[in-house]
Amino acid sequence: MKHIFNKDECNDNNTHHTDNQNDNNQNDNNQNDNNQNDNNQNDNIIKLFSDNDFTYLLKICLTKPDLINKVSSYIMNGNITTEIKIIDEYDFKYNDIYLQLVELLNKLNITKDEIEMKSVVQHFEGNLNLSLRYLITKY
Repeated sequence: MKHIFNKDECNDNNTHHTDNQNDNNQNDNNQNDNNQNDNNQNDNIIKLFSDNDFTYLLKICLTKPDLINKVSSYIMNGNITTEIKIIDEYDFKYNDIYLQLVELLNKLNITKDEIEMKSVVQHFEGNLNLSLRYLITKY
């Protein structure tokens, strides 16, 4: 069977077909970009969950969400910006508090110089909370 086409109709049909192909190619490119973004996000979340500290904190958030606010408040409120005078070790009179401070800092894997810690405890007159907060915020 013989088809007779008007020249303008052929051009219109080809243009329409080409536009559809361009639209399809653009959609494919968008889909590929979306897939690449999804893959990057997936890789990032897998990497994040491989960090033991992250998963530990997430477990705490899920099981004891009130602790997150307490920790945040403890760190953010009452930051102490005072000059600590280094003491002579013979003047130190809060040895029990110092030992408790060392134990608490060890739980956080924070190590400080003995004289610095004793000076802080002496400065805050044996106040464990203020001494600990000062040393943590200086960490």
